[in-house]
Amino acid sequence: MDTTISRKGKIVILVTILIAAAPLYVMSTAGINRFLDNAWEHADDAKSPERVLFWAKLMNNTYREPEAEAVLEKWLDHYGGDETEKDPQLRFITWKAYPYNEEHPRPPQHGEDYRKEPHPSTSTVLILYGERMERLHYYQNSGHIYGIILNETFPFYKDTDARTRAQKGIERNGSGRNNF
Repeated sequence: MDTTISRKGKIVILVTILIAAAPLYVMSTAGINRFLDNAWEHADDAKSPERVLFWAKLMNNTYREPEAEAVLEKWLDHYGGDETEKDPQLRFITWKAYPYNEEHPRPPQHGEDYRKEPHPSTSTVLILYGERMERLHYYQNSGHIYGIILNETFPFYKDTDARTRAQKGIERNGSGRNNF
């Protein structure tokens, strides 16, 4: 009985193994970090905010929530708009020190990177971040984020999906009021 495999057969087996292994690599932490690093290298590209958000959602959905939280914070810094002139109580993340001041100014806008106005996907990022705070039982923090989304003076108020999710978050964790 001849058990040798032809060259063509070996190539078919190799390609099959590679095709089967590719999703495993893409879904691994190393694969996600590689794609994220590539997206951050091109942070000024018009599609970069959506790419980073995709990978953050994937991390969030595959139980890598601490890593997703860091990516969401970085996303808000790069694409969430300039919060330098905002009242400190109206900034997205009030429980952490704001990184920019007179001695260390915010970098200038370059393409999509460090936008002056919030990116249209900012409401989605805020919802993901608020839900993360809620899962950690940081109800004041999540309530603050939900309150920003429900505030009529912010541009996120027009996003009905984010508004609905924020209202449900407030109803889950409080008496229906914006203060916890």
